[in-house]
Amino acid sequence: MKTRCFFLLLSATIILTVLVTSCKTTLNGQKCFLLDESDLNAFDVSSWADHNHNVSRYKTKYGEPFVLDDMPKTLTIEFMGKKYSGDYYASNYFGDDIASDYHGDACYFEVIGSNEPIHITFKIQNHPILKSDPTPLIDDEVLISKANEIFETYRSDLSYYYSAPTVVVVDYFEDADSFLREYRVEYRYRDERVKNQGGFYVNFTGQGELRSSSIGALSTAAKLVIDRNITFDLEKIKAEVLEQCEPVAKSFETRSDRELKEISIDEGTINFVYVDNVCHVGLYSKVTFHYIQEYPDEFIENGRLSPDCKFAEEMKTLEFVTILN
Repeated sequence: MKTRCFFLLLSATIILTVLVTSCKTTLNGQKCFLLDESDLNAFDVSSWADHNHNVSRYKTKYGEPFVLDDMPKTLTIEFMGKKYSGDYYASNYFGDDIASDYHGDACYFEVIGSNEPIHITFKIQNHPILKSDPTPLIDDEVLISKANEIFETYRSDLSYYYSAPTVVVVDYFEDADSFLREYRVEYRYRDERVKNQGGFYVNFTGQGELRSSSIGALSTAAKLVIDRNITFDLEKIKAEVLEQCEPVAKSFETRSDRELKEISIDEGTINFVYVDNVCHVGLYSKVTFHYIQEYPDEFIENGRLSPDCKFAEEMKTLEFVTILN
């Protein structure tokens, strides 16, 4: 099969069926199961008329944002000695709490609980950097010093959980002659078991302006793993998850229009999961199936696809959770 084609399918209806066996297993007393069995339908391209078939159909377990009638319509918070106001936009679940978004003239911010700010993003223009005359990189010590001031103001009481800050430089493509640069000062968890968690961070523009900060964001679930010394074998969990995915992998062998190229699994993220209305600490693992999809000639003939898009690189994901506590 020929590959390499990412495209926008305006509408398509193909009837395909994937037979899999859903299951729940116990790994050393830790229950491991597919989070949402309806996601198996993602392997049926008859539902791909939403124009997102080239993008993972991974869903967060919390769903779409919602509006709370009892939230203040406007709110003012204080950040590093200055006050910022915003209008209520929407809410979403944040771990075992609810986070609410506010949009103001100068920034966006999120609050939880008694309107405690947990994140702020400033509306700052990140000026393009010319490739012909690139701006020199800002010294790490300068950026870390600025970030430490914020960290010590909001998270110094949690320094036990974090390792020394590091700087990550990201250059985003702008056009043929310029790019956007962002600096991210990261305070990762010192415990290797939750190294994949975000921890605390501060972002700066290419010019060194403060772009955003997590302020008070902290994964309560990851903190519990550290405090309670919850142990788990990541490699065994990954093996169990991949074993549960074997029926999906084998289903490709019965297809003449698909070729499975690769199955990948991430390191997993720590978060809460509710089983029978009981809150647990869980490890979420995302499995991605990378494959080549061959589309019918009629799609080319009626103009739905360009000729070079008959064979398309696709990906679909399934998410599993393993109860850790």
